[in-house]
This record gives sequence, C-alpha cells and structure tokens, in this order.
Amino acid sequence: MSLRNFIPVGTRRRRAGVYITVLGTATAITVIGLSSLTVARIERRWMKAGSDFAQARIYAESAIEFGLLKIDQNANWRTTYVSGVWESNKVIGNGRFTLEGIDADGLLADSATDGLTLRGTGMEGSAQFKLEVQVDADITPLTCLERPLHVGNDVTFSGADVTSDRPISANKNMAAVASTINADAEAGGTIIGLGFQGSRVTGMIARTMPSASVFDYYIANGTVINFDSTGGKIEDTVLSPRRNPYGVATNPQGIYVISCGGRDFTIRDCRILGTLVLLDVGGSSRVENSVNIEPAVANLPSLLVRGKMEFRYDDAPLSESDREVNFNPPESGYRGISDNDQIDSYPSIIRGLVYVSSELTFDGAPTFDGVVVGGNNLSIEKQAVFTYQSHYFANPPPGFIAAPRMVVVEGTWRQVVD
Repeated sequence: MSLRNFIPVGTRRRRAGVYITVLGTATAITVIGLSSLTVARIERRWMKAGSDFAQARIYAESAIEFGLLKIDQNANWRTTYVSGVWESNKVIGNGRFTLEGIDADGLLADSATDGLTLRGTGMEGSAQFKLEVQVDADITPLTCLERPLHVGNDVTFSGADVTSDRPISANKNMAAVASTINADAEAGGTIIGLGFQGSRVTGMIARTMPSASVFDYYIANGTVINFDSTGGKIEDTVLSPRRNPYGVATNPQGIYVISCGGRDFTIRDCRILGTLVLLDVGGSSRVENSVNIEPAVANLPSLLVRGKMEFRYDDAPLSESDREVNFNPPESGYRGISDNDQIDSYPSIIRGLVYVSSELTFDGAPTFDGVVVGGNNLSIEKQAVFTYQSHYFANPPPGFIAAPRMVVVEGTWRQVVD
C-alpha cells in the first residue's frame, strides 16, 4: 500500500462529517427558502383576501349610499321599485354590489310613511360582505293642520257670528261684513272689516295644503258604497265599522267611499262613526239638520269631499225619538254605550278632520271639534263654532303629510351574516 494514497481513518471520518454538515446546512437553507416562499405566498393570499374583504365592505356601503340616492332623487320611488332587489351585481371598481330595499309588509307603495331596510352586498374576488341599515320616514305634517279652520283661498263672513278657540286662517284674504269673529285671524293677503274681535295678522306665509292625492289612501283602503244604493243621501241610519246599511261589506277602520259622478249628495239626521269619502259630488251637496259624525280611528278624518260642500246643520240634538231610529245599536255603540231603545239623543256636531277640496259654505249653526280645511274659498253666512284638536298635527293622517324625507336611523347599521 502506497503511503501517498493512505488517508487515516479519522481524517476520512472528519471529511465525511464536514460533507454531511454542509449538505445538511444546504438542505436546511433550501427548506427555509422554500418555507419562506410558501409563507410569503400564504401571506400574499391572506393580504389579498383581507384586501378583498375590505373592498367588499366598501362596496356594500356604496350599495346603501346608492339606495339612499335613488330615494332622494325619485319622488315616486315607492312605485318605481318593489320590496326586494333593486340592483343586482352592479359593477363597481374591481367588484360588484347588490342592493335590496325591504319593506316589513312586503309592499312599498301601500304607505308613504313606512320605513324600510336597505341591504347592500359587496363582492370582490371571492370575498363577500353584507351590510344593512334601517331607513325611516321623517314625517312633516301639513301646516294647514295647525288651525281649527284654514282655507287655501279667501274667507268671506256675511252676517256671521263665529267663535274659535284658536286663530282661523286663509292663504289669501279675509273680509267681514256685518259679522262678529270671536277669534284671532291670519291671512296671506288682506283682512278687511270691523267685526274681528281678536288680533289680525296679514302677510302670513301660505300654509301647506293637501295635494290631489289626498284621497288615494282612503280609496285604496276603503269599502265602496254604490251611490244608487243610498238614493243620494245618508239619513236616519248609523254607518260604522261594523254596520253598513248600504251593503254587506263593512270596513274595520270605518272607511267608506261613495263616487257621486257629479250628482248631489246629502247627509242629514244620521250618525256616522268612521271616515266618509265623497268623490265628485254635485254642486248642491250638503250636510243638514242634525248630525253626529266622528272618526272610528282617532287620527283619521271624519269627512273627505272631492268637490263643493255646504254645511247647514244646526245645534239641535240628534234625537232617536224624533227620527224613530236607534242611533246606538249593539254593533255601533256611542262612546262605548249601546242599547236597543229609541229614547237617546246626541249632540249635533262633527268631530275630527274635515277636508273639502273646493268651495265651502257654512249656512246654519254648525259646530266642529277638530280641524276643517277647505281647498278653495269659504263663505260663512250665519253661525259657526270651532274647537281645535292638536293631535291631527301631532299625528297627521295619510294625505296630510308633506312628502316625507327618508333618513337613516342612528345606531341601526349592522353586518348581516348568512
């Protein structure tokens, strides 16, 4: 054996150990490098997912903002859209969103004051985020409800004796001839005459009035009574939520609608517990003799008239014995009291909210407890007494609300998790 080729065993072992160490180090470095690349890729995926999720949330918020803009820019949004999806997969940035407007009862158009839920779903990549918020109607009552008597045009007093516990008002002028007005008076134009016993304010800002759509809710929710079945009058009877003498159908809110088609209609010697809606009445339509009228639902109107109406009823009590009619039968009690006799009497008065779209005439001794609104001119020729009820302004009925502005309810933003 040549000494030149002789390597001691210990030396060989040391060299092998060094080799193994180097190889292990290289392997470890490789593994570490590969692990770092894997971790980096995972981190990038997580960062991408986190970024997508953040963008999806932004898109969900944008969907709701888009919904609020739709409502704000479209006065007819309740009929333009349905309760459900308003926009589906609308492109935004590198993602998409879906917008839903959800009414609790599934109908957007049935009430101008219903709230709704706006729900936005934002999508970016595989990320999705749902967000919703409650939106309610900011209700503003028509300012005509602030007075016991208000008309959209002129008021004329001729030989009248009028008493009111609050100011009476007109968007245009007032004039009194041989009259006594025991009330403060407000007018957008002039106030002429010596009979005003209270303060007089002219140049009043016009009070807001109902639009032509004031009847819509009541037509949609009322029970129709055929004009011919009434003979053009309501007399010697009771009309109430549980009693309809002119048909088999009743109405739980006491809303009854009669289309007159230009024919005259008369209300006299009767009791009405509900909301009577008279459409397109003839020019000689009137309320006369003795009547007792009030709404069945506290803040609903008692009488709505499309056309002209003359109020010539007086303060003589509505007497059962005189008319030989029981005006408080078991299904239609008066102030919770009913019976089967014909010995009672009731005050001749209209309580609640009365609206007449055209000319009004008071020719008798009518007493009103609530709010009377006339869309055009008013003529008062004898006596009239008005007592104001503020709950109509505090809680205005359908048709007597300015177009409501929809506002986000504070504290209702929340994430939706499927």
